[in-house]
Amino acid sequence: MKWRAMIKILLSVLLILFSVIASHAQESSKVIKEFHIKFKSTNSDDRVKSVQTLQALPWKVTINILLTAFEDNNLKVLKATQEVVESYHESLDLAKLLISKGIGEVKNDFGRSYLINALGKFRYPEVNAGLFKLLKLTPNPNIAVPIIESIGILGFEESIPELIKLRKNSLYSRHFGFRSSLFEALIQFPDKQVVEFFISTLEENEGIIATQTQEYLVLVAGTRQTTAANWKKWWEENKATIEIKKATLEEINNKIRSIIPEGETPYYGMSILAKRITFIVDTSGSMKIANDKESRLDVAKNELSNVVKGLSEKCLVEIITFSSNSDGTITFNSLQA
Repeated sequence: MKWRAMIKILLSVLLILFSVIASHAQESSKVIKEFHIKFKSTNSDDRVKSVQTLQALPWKVTINILLTAFEDNNLKVLKATQEVVESYHESLDLAKLLISKGIGEVKNDFGRSYLINALGKFRYPEVNAGLFKLLKLTPNPNIAVPIIESIGILGFEESIPELIKLRKNSLYSRHFGFRSSLFEALIQFPDKQVVEFFISTLEENEGIIATQTQEYLVLVAGTRQTTAANWKKWWEENKATIEIKKATLEEINNKIRSIIPEGETPYYGMSILAKRITFIVDTSGSMKIANDKESRLDVAKNELSNVVKGLSEKCLVEIITFSSNSDGTITFNSLQA
């Protein structure tokens, strides 16, 4: 009799289990169906909401759908999709799948960069190693740059020598974004290897990278030197005993915003440190709204004229104007100098 009672209990448990599984499957099916309907909307906010609903489901159910969402061209949608992937950051299996297969399936450069950046939340040594392996295999800067960014965010100290070796990568000398992402990744590390690397590169960089490098050295070393030669001399005298402080990229960039190069004019109060600059100017009807003296467009023209006159001859400048018509069409024009 006892075994019959046990069988009844077991059958009851199995029935409850199957009911729960069926209920979850039905709910998942409903969410996915609603996603496909809303994601077809031309309204980006609707597409963002449709992506966010997927976060309630297991990654094994949603990952293929999320990979298709990374093909969207709207940055808000891509950011929302990235955040959903990041919510699964405790799954090493998902990270391995994304590195081995998922990244290659996304064809949209922007979408792929958002997907790669999501991997910066998966804090596993295996993810870090997988990103370096992928980095060595790709000649494409649109893949290399977000990989370096994610490696910097992961922050594993063993990454430092491998990042420094990227100075020998062919992209280093010919691609600004590659160089910039490398320096910003290394800034995450308060380490003597990084200090020595930055000092060794002082004479080969200019503009924003050079300024970031200088401010990193000032913040972590607690001293300011005026030339590359002085930094090298200081390093030889102090490297054995110096205690490296922590300096975040945010702290460095906040410091940089307050720097106005001597003899140069700020743009709406902002410093201009880069040597490759794009100004984007709205010339649509709203810019014609004026106070007693001048319109918004007049102010923009004056600011632009003043700052361009004050720029160094080494600067490469592009000015893009855009305006929207009554039918919503946006027109762009570009001028390079």
